[in-house]
Amino acid sequence: MAETIVSLLTPKVKHAFAESPLPYSPMETMGDRIKHLRLAKGWTQEQLADRVGVSRAAVSQWESGETKNIKNVTFRRLVRELGTTDDYLLFGPDEPGRRDSSGRFGKPRSA
Repeated sequence: MAETIVSLLTPKVKHAFAESPLPYSPMETMGDRIKHLRLAKGWTQEQLADRVGVSRAAVSQWESGETKNIKNVTFRRLVRELGTTDDYLLFGPDEPGRRDSSGRFGKPRSA
């Protein structure tokens, strides 16, 4: 069985744990949310990159969904600088409280 690589910045991450594709098509990706928050602060990609400690090209790749991963320490800096939560960046506004009391992500809710 071939290993499937799922980017944290694409719509597929929302349901990466599903055995089959779900009939859900999110309107925005994590990259879209990063861009929206960056623009809301009036920052250029270069300004965000300087604040997080990465290159402007890295920010561009996050926003376009070209990046397969963001290092945890970089992700934490990104969350802090954008003034948001990791849940919002990963899942969007429609998934509040995805973590259980232990801080781990829970299983998806049944429809």
